Amino acid sequence: LLSTEVRNESEVKFDTGNSTRNVTPNEIPSPTVQTDPIKTMEMSQESAKNAATSKSTSIVFSHYLGHIPKSGSSFAFGAIAKMFFEMPEYKALNVSDRFRPCNVGVTLVRNWKTKFPYEYKGNKCTMWMTEPGLYHTAPEHSYVIIREPISHTLSMYFHCAESRDHASMKHRMPSLDEWLRAWYEAQNNSTKLKQNNVFSCYNPLDFQSKTTAFNPELGKNDIRRKWDIIGDNSQMDKTMCMILIKYTGWVPERCDCTNLPDKRRQRRHLANALVYDPNKDAHGVTNHGSTYQITPEQRNMISEMRSVDLQLYNLLVNEIFEEQVQEIEQEHNITLCNKIRMNLTASSKRA
Repeated sequence: LLSTEVRNESEVKFDTGNSTRNVTPNEIPSPTVQTDPIKTMEMSQESAKNAATSKSTSIVFSHYLGHIPKSGSSFAFGAIAKMFFEMPEYKALNVSDRFRPCNVGVTLVRNWKTKFPYEYKGNKCTMWMTEPGLYHTAPEHSYVIIREPISHTLSMYFHCAESRDHASMKHRMPSLDEWLRAWYEAQNNSTKLKQNNVFSCYNPLDFQSKTTAFNPELGKNDIRRKWDIIGDNSQMDKTMCMILIKYTGWVPERCDCTNLPDKRRQRRHLANALVYDPNKDAHGVTNHGSTYQITPEQRNMISEMRSVDLQLYNLLVNEIFEEQVQEIEQEHNITLCNKIRMNLTASSKRA
């Protein structure tokens, strides 16, 4: 099973700034049994393997999107790719010069030299997305999207208990209360930590701070050094725009509200192709982490299990995200849209 493969990656290391520490298998969040599909974009594992066999040694690991499961990264990748391929700058490239983002599923980032494909469908890969999004020092530029930890934890549970992707393992999932209690009691308890592998689900204990290598003692400067863009699931439109601009150096018209009146900047101008569709993107889940009502006891358990994640998320929403927005806007002399624009100029539609 893929979940077993990743749990056994005991040699994975996290850079904590002053030193590098080994990570035990149960500290590494388990991925989904099946990767989130992007119908028009995602390469099959076989395609990735075939593309990598002859040319992987020529890869320059220039851009990396770390896919933290249940953070919205799979949806974001598809939307970024769609915006990328419609841009006039891309269309103006000679066919031989064209490049693209590539989704390599759950291929471990540490295996990038031998397992990441050099190209896909004739276009050179220059950004790779892989799950579970572990931080790595190899990429020249790295991007990640994180999610508010309470809703993130609930989304993990409902994915494993309800989704089509986890259908063969649903019978292993207990009630929400039992699942939360099991992980709550597994804190600093290696025996119970190991026992929880029976769920074949995620390990929620400070899930995001471990994958991003966030060290609260080193704080904001350290995490910003590691990731060029740290996106916020609750501000997904700006997150996707910033990642695409950093990746290409191009500013999509869908993201540029510089010359729009203030009222129009605030309107919900979304491209239909870029709107999250729960029927398509939720993988058959009935309950959703962002809307499910929990008890005070459940909230307290999650808050304790993810206390470092809460520090990271609060740092993101209170300081880091707006700093990143200002840096992008100043560098490109633009005003980023709060919501991706649906109505574009005639010239861009013809491009």
